[in-house]
Amino acid sequence: MEIPGMAPDTDLDRAGGRAIRAEGCLLASATGDALGWPVEPRGNRVGGTRDLEPSLEFVAWDRREGGRFAPFVRHVPAGTYSDDTQLTLAVARSVLCGEDWWSHFTQAELPVWTLYELGGGGAVTRAAKHWEKGTPPWSGDLKLTDRRRYFHAGGNGAVMRIAPHAIAAADDATFALAAARIMADGATTHGHPRALVGALTVGYALWRAMRWKGKFNYGELIDETLRNSTDWMGVPEIDMWAGDWRASADHSLDADYISIWDRTVEEMIGLLESARAAIQRGSLARDSEVLEALGAFQKDGSAGTRTAAVALYFASRYVAQPTAGLLASAYARRTDADTIAATTGALLGAMTGADWLKPVTVGLQDASYIRRIAAELMKGAESQRRWEVSPARDLRRRVFKMLEGIDSQRDVDLPVFGRTRLEWIEEHPTESANLIRTWWLDTQEGQRIAITRIRKIPKDQQAELPEAVPQEEKTAASPRVDVYWFALPVKDLDRSLDFYRDMLRLQPTRATNTFVRFGHNLILQRETHLLDVDRPREKFSSGIESAGLVILLEEELFKEVRDLLKRNGISVTEETNAGRIVRLCLQDPDGHKVQIQSRASQGPRPVPA
Repeated sequence: MEIPGMAPDTDLDRAGGRAIRAEGCLLASATGDALGWPVEPRGNRVGGTRDLEPSLEFVAWDRREGGRFAPFVRHVPAGTYSDDTQLTLAVARSVLCGEDWWSHFTQAELPVWTLYELGGGGAVTRAAKHWEKGTPPWSGDLKLTDRRRYFHAGGNGAVMRIAPHAIAAADDATFALAAARIMADGATTHGHPRALVGALTVGYALWRAMRWKGKFNYGELIDETLRNSTDWMGVPEIDMWAGDWRASADHSLDADYISIWDRTVEEMIGLLESARAAIQRGSLARDSEVLEALGAFQKDGSAGTRTAAVALYFASRYVAQPTAGLLASAYARRTDADTIAATTGALLGAMTGADWLKPVTVGLQDASYIRRIAAELMKGAESQRRWEVSPARDLRRRVFKMLEGIDSQRDVDLPVFGRTRLEWIEEHPTESANLIRTWWLDTQEGQRIAITRIRKIPKDQQAELPEAVPQEEKTAASPRVDVYWFALPVKDLDRSLDFYRDMLRLQPTRATNTFVRFGHNLILQRETHLLDVDRPREKFSSGIESAGLVILLEEELFKEVRDLLKRNGISVTEETNAGRIVRLCLQDPDGHKVQIQSRASQGPRPVPA
């Protein structure tokens, strides 16, 4: 598959070495996740996936959630990543706590993740809920059926999130410490060797790629992983974090865990050898046939071992064309596409750096934050952080009580994330007798999260539930932009829509003949229909004329919009800081003041001027 785009730098040692590889690893992983999430069957995309054509453009989509008893449709903005990236960032924050990483991950990150997770798998979700109660999922205090369910969990939920351990260990002379941490990390949610051996295999490949000198050749990464299998095939010691884990494994499985592990390692090596044989066939190998041979389409296709083999196949085959490899893995239909693409992306980024990702990541959720996390992981001890770890007990009640008591544009102190800005409260239409509400929040460091609460409504209040929104009124969305302030009255809705969509590159999330909404914060409203909008009028900004509309863009999009405005002869005043253009000041067709700011120059929290 030939995909036009920027080729990877052939001399990463000159271009910035491991820091560039680390950035590429996390960015490409998140990009693969966002591209693959709507493609996978478990993504529950409304309308199915047949109409999705392979493209490096992010797409907005609607997703069925809530299960059987509280069904609703969530609109997923273009570029949004899923639990794969959420948990990777959670692991990264934990790694940045240094020696306290295990405590932070199990006592803070996993419990809090249950509040904002998007698309989490069953094994990870069950384990996180045990940690929320302060109990390891292998604890002897649990029922034997629960412990056995945990030790039979061999999916790819551990494989997808362990890149931060490999990045942080890039300067280590051996893989031993990284292996122990990857094993301990994986064991927090998965107990079967298929999950843990798969995580160790990918972890070793990432660690090897981070330390590589020069350019990778076709098929070389999978050769290196097989050649050095003794570095990742053993059972790492994790007693310092989970002293009772091995004893619980033997007891819960009624079998010798090591024998199961050894058989799984043989399975992993066999899968890698099959992948290598396919690569050696070169252009004669068809990706779909290789995935079939690796078992990616089978019932257990999302096992950690199979996902590791598939990702290593894609990364080794497409190392010279990383955009093609990312696209091929993201559109591997009938597979766990987001995790395969996230893992493939992590490997490709670690192998080839970040330069080729510049045109691909425009519109990726939290791209700037992901870059900063990658840079901090490379600094190691210099960037070690300390968080206040709030007790997980009664977490949900405390957080929901906090959120229910605030209005939009207010700050709230969340566990793990600290000071967090509430941007929008969304009520989800549903045919069930539930109130389903989502709080859209931006953390102080620049990560966007959405916390959803499903609450049963008493019968005497069910008449107040929001009415369903016709699907035909929805259009594409994009998270490229953060907008501060709310509604703008306009004389000509079509003219204003053309300006904000075509000139400023904002994508509408809902449109009617009386108003257009962009994202969660900006509404263009016909002056003659100021009350005909589905939000109370008091929510609108009364200070828009004096303060101006503030739009915060990612750096790449900021430059694109600046050039576009100039080419179309629109009058713009540029403000600079240290010789760098950081703000564009202009007026829209109705004379409203508009400020366009670069996220890179403003940090994660802009304040309207």
